[in-house]
Amino acid sequence: MKKADNENFRGRLKPPNNNQTSVFVLDDREEEKYTKPRLHVMVALFVFVSTTVLLYFAVDFVVGSIDALTSQTPIPKTIVSIILLPIPNSDFSAIKLTINDQLDDAMDCTIGKCLQSALFVTPLAVLVAWGMGVEGVTLVFDGFEVVSLFAAILLLNFLMTEDKVSWIQGVLLLADCGLIALAAFFATV
Repeated sequence: MKKADNENFRGRLKPPNNNQTSVFVLDDREEEKYTKPRLHVMVALFVFVSTTVLLYFAVDFVVGSIDALTSQTPIPKTIVSIILLPIPNSDFSAIKLTINDQLDDAMDCTIGKCLQSALFVTPLAVLVAWGMGVEGVTLVFDGFEVVSLFAAILLLNFLMTEDKVSWIQGVLLLADCGLIALAAFFATV
């Protein structure tokens, strides 16, 4: 490095004089204090395994009761699979963020969870079903599923182009869900 370059570089690092303004802004927020984990590793592992086992039995009960629900009521299986089954899967942290007026974080949380389901969980379920020898679990979607998914993604993409989120966008997304539910009720899949 040349001496002139070194002096030029050093000149940039000098603190401002009294007549210059500082570009640094002090942050008045308190720093986050990190604490040690409250649970021992073995206790956390036990809680994780036990909730996974309980979740398995709950999911098995819900999936086993779908046939009884659709045979005893006029609700088609399409409504149950597209509308009713995702409701327990909804993330309540997104609802809490929305109540606390953190709409952008709630949208990020919801869209992130949808992407995880679409890009990881669904292909993983297909691979696990293939490994177990279960037939019929594929990534082949019929026309109704493709069109409804495309319409929902198109509307969501249109609504997410703005930087702000408003209540009317939520109403539009709920209306889209209602239209898909209405179409699923009359669809013969």
